[in-house]
Amino acid sequence: MLIADFSKTTGLGRDTVRFYIKRGLLTPQVGVSGTNRYQSFDAQQVERALVIREAQSLGFTLREISTLSDEYERVGMTLARKAELMRERLAEVDAQAAKLRRLRRYFAAKLEWLEAGAEGEPPAFLKRTENGRPNVCMPDSASKPVARLPAGSAAESKTRRGRSVRS
Repeated sequence: MLIADFSKTTGLGRDTVRFYIKRGLLTPQVGVSGTNRYQSFDAQQVERALVIREAQSLGFTLREISTLSDEYERVGMTLARKAELMRERLAEVDAQAAKLRRLRRYFAAKLEWLEAGAEGEPPAFLKRTENGRPNVCMPDSASKPVARLPAGSAAESKTRRGRSVRS
């Protein structure tokens, strides 16, 4: 099949297909007889393109996909190697999840601080370590909660409408 049909079949744009060819991720057959220089894709290339899309959705970069693809084609991939790759990816996902939890705690604390009238010290996103370097140190569940304004108070009503609470 030609690039237009290949693009429709795989859901990849033509420019993306050309980029993957340039990077060596896809290797279509190229006509050599006479003036036929069209690139022809077969079922194997369709499968490869779908694997690339799936790997990207799992967080693998094109460079990683290329490296793993080369490894697979050279020597195959044992179950132990596949498990090793999944452990590595799982560790990266866990690290990203931890960052997102810290970020969420910070935003929740900041929102609570703002809704309480923005009085006192605001929640810190970055704190300095003992050696003076910045360190992401967002509030955790053990941190002191920010005092809330009494529900229904004039100050609380003003805060909800976005006005300053300071009187």
